[in-house]
Amino acid sequence: MKTEQILNVLRVGAWVAFFSSIVSLLFVVVVLARDLTNSSLGRDTVVNFSGINLSITALRANYLKEFIFLMSFGIVLGLVHVQIWWKVKEVLTKVNLTTPFSIKIALLLERVAYLLLMIWIISIIGDGYTQWLSNKVANTAFHLKFNTEFSYLFSAGIVYVVSQVYKRGAEMQEDIDYTV
Repeated sequence: MKTEQILNVLRVGAWVAFFSSIVSLLFVVVVLARDLTNSSLGRDTVVNFSGINLSITALRANYLKEFIFLMSFGIVLGLVHVQIWWKVKEVLTKVNLTTPFSIKIALLLERVAYLLLMIWIISIIGDGYTQWLSNKVANTAFHLKFNTEFSYLFSAGIVYVVSQVYKRGAEMQEDIDYTV
């Protein structure tokens, strides 16, 4: 009974994280659209999204292609975050405590692991790009940094191992069901 209550809390938390990741993604898209359509830039806009801290106005005013490319990184990361939370929400919805091992859950967990790995790879590429961009525009006042911690890589590894355990558990469950 206690496990079911914890699972319900986790389901609500996954929904909240899913919607907040959508809001974060929409924020980046709105900032990009606003700054691309607004010819008079006015006051400085500073964005912090997925570990990126930058002065949008200075970058957009002087380096439009680089601005669009960098914002594209933020949009791609936002899309991957939305997909991760969608998959986590699905896992928590489909898990059944009486027969917890299923191939569907194992495949969903495996996809989450691949998405986490994708976030880490995109962040590595983004860090390289922002390092190059920081050197290119050294006289402009902004700081660029993607969040390339190894926590995404470590989490991807753990979730992948759990998915393989789930897959093996599902295979064993099928064998038991066929023998009985």
